[in-house]
Amino acid sequence: MNTVLLILQKDFKRYAWALITLAVLSLLQVYLFGTSAGMHETKLNAALGFFSGTIRSILFFFLIVMVVQEETLSDPDAYWLARPLNRLHVLASKICFLLVVLGIGGLAEALILILNDGATRIGYSLATTILLGLAIWQWQIFLAAQTRSLPRYLLLLVGFVVGFYALMAFMTFFIADLDIENMGQLPSEIPDHFLAIIQILLWITAGTAALIVYYLKRQKRYAWACLLPTLLIAVILTPRDTILGADINFTDDDRYELELLDLRKSGTMHTNGKEYVTVTGVFRALDTDQDVWVTPSYVRISTPVEEINLDAYDSCQSLEPTTHKGHEAMELRLFSMERNSLNDLTDDFDITIRYNLSTSTQREAARLPVEAGSAFTHNGNRIILQDFYTSDSKLSINIESYLPDFVLEPKAPTPQNEPLNGKYSMAVYNRRDNTILEIRVNGSWSGWGTKTGARIELPHTDEKSLDDLEIIFFARDIEKTSWGYHDASGMRINLN
Repeated sequence: MNTVLLILQKDFKRYAWALITLAVLSLLQVYLFGTSAGMHETKLNAALGFFSGTIRSILFFFLIVMVVQEETLSDPDAYWLARPLNRLHVLASKICFLLVVLGIGGLAEALILILNDGATRIGYSLATTILLGLAIWQWQIFLAAQTRSLPRYLLLLVGFVVGFYALMAFMTFFIADLDIENMGQLPSEIPDHFLAIIQILLWITAGTAALIVYYLKRQKRYAWACLLPTLLIAVILTPRDTILGADINFTDDDRYELELLDLRKSGTMHTNGKEYVTVTGVFRALDTDQDVWVTPSYVRISTPVEEINLDAYDSCQSLEPTTHKGHEAMELRLFSMERNSLNDLTDDFDITIRYNLSTSTQREAARLPVEAGSAFTHNGNRIILQDFYTSDSKLSINIESYLPDFVLEPKAPTPQNEPLNGKYSMAVYNRRDNTILEIRVNGSWSGWGTKTGARIELPHTDEKSLDDLEIIFFARDIEKTSWGYHDASGMRINLN
């Protein structure tokens, strides 16, 4: 134990500058994601975000490698090999140093959660940071211990990564081609966090075994032999549906499919001197009491003489109740088309629609005025209204959010292509008229993937009436997600 503490103390003294730098950069992350001032889009914040994120990752990477190579096993003339030091104690000191470095990042994330009213998620955050970090960085220690210098380590790392994915892909396809029943693969319905726990613990166990074998025997072939059975077990334990994890939440039996009944004109707008007609689809009502949100992503009209690929009304929308020939139905805005082109569709046509769909229950989380910088926190998330502007006869409102995600945390499925990762839906309420306005919501991302955004668009409103508007945010509990195609024949657009 004294050996572990002595080596650890020596490493702390030598690399104190790096640990202090990591702590400062982590505090910058707390400012950027744990405060509304940090979330606000300014040149300073953008520079701080790039600087802290990039330098922090690079420093973390090289720090672990340099600390391990202080007592490398690859150099027969290394000072410590001639001394009566227990090699496992040396290994333990390196793992303890890794845990300290991971703890710096974990504490910063915990502080962000506290500032964003998400203290109940700290356990999942720390568990993900520590366990996932161990599962990954134990193998980096394994590689670093086999090299004397950083260039050699980088060459070995590149070879390791390429070989790892090539071997894993080979094993995956090989096992799939065998088509053996009861192969022991986990079912695709397994929750994502259970799969993550199983795989992380597997790789921690394998990494620990490889390190112990290598530090005890200094025989690379025996240590590397731990990798092959681990890969085989990891592939066997991975659901057959995907090599990355279980992310399929519909089966053929419970998939909700849209059935188009009619196409209607639902509005017009003028842009650059041209008139565009918004076309809404009327669909058969779905047998569910939950909210159904759909994002049409592709629309194609086929006539006897041509095929027209349209820009879908790529906006996440709730299916709204309506009627069709006396029966319950639901409607969804599909696309906009120039008036002259629409008038040319005189014959029946076929239409193909591609869409993403999710079902959920929702509850109100917050209301924000249309003011730049207004924000709210909810369950570890922070959402801020960045700015708004008017152009082309419409009002655009830009929203940005920090939505942390932890692989060991139980969570609902993540919808595809939905704003704010589907965690929130939005509505614009006019307090003066007591009405909910028709809006279009599109998703975006920024901040090197750490932040996600959304843009709300609605018909132009003069500046005086902005005081009457507020944005209502609803927290969504998503049950299922899916995507699909729908083909309909013999359609016409009702322009009345």
